[in-house]
Amino acid sequence: METTGWKHKTAVAIATSLAVTGCVVSNYDYGPARQSPVFVLDSSITPSTVTPLFVTGPQGPVHLTLTVFAEDAGEELMSALYVDYKHQGGYYLLSHRHGTEALETPRLVKYDVTHNLPPDGCHALTVMLFHESAWDDANFQVIGLPADLASVTWFINIDADGAAAPLASCPDVSTESPL
Repeated sequence: METTGWKHKTAVAIATSLAVTGCVVSNYDYGPARQSPVFVLDSSITPSTVTPLFVTGPQGPVHLTLTVFAEDAGEELMSALYVDYKHQGGYYLLSHRHGTEALETPRLVKYDVTHNLPPDGCHALTVMLFHESAWDDANFQVIGLPADLASVTWFINIDADGAAAPLASCPDVSTESPL
């Protein structure tokens, strides 16, 4: 007497009925879009942030790219690049506007730094990502600590004479300034 046949058929029948049940609602209103934080796709960050970048000479070039996602809810996404952010001697270098998009739309953030690199030594290059309301245009800085803020930092070792600076010369948290 075969008992596995009816068990198999019953299981298939139950699985099929569960798979096709559900409710389709057309014209569902999700309400207005709500702004999300900025999400950085870590596998998109180039060059890698794991090891320092080595550059000969103060003119670069240094190419930084990453892919981000954010629900902007009508407010423009922005990014800013800083040298030694929040450290002694740190300064703003550039900023870009990246338009408004929905969360599922990837955006490429790209900085090609060809001038105004810091002097010889080890420095931090930080890209800050945020929505427009968090940006102070007059002072080229982020206002406070926005809830949607994301950042990526690379360490760059610049040497004009072919002698790389020791990594111990990289910015240290203990040298923070009120920038």
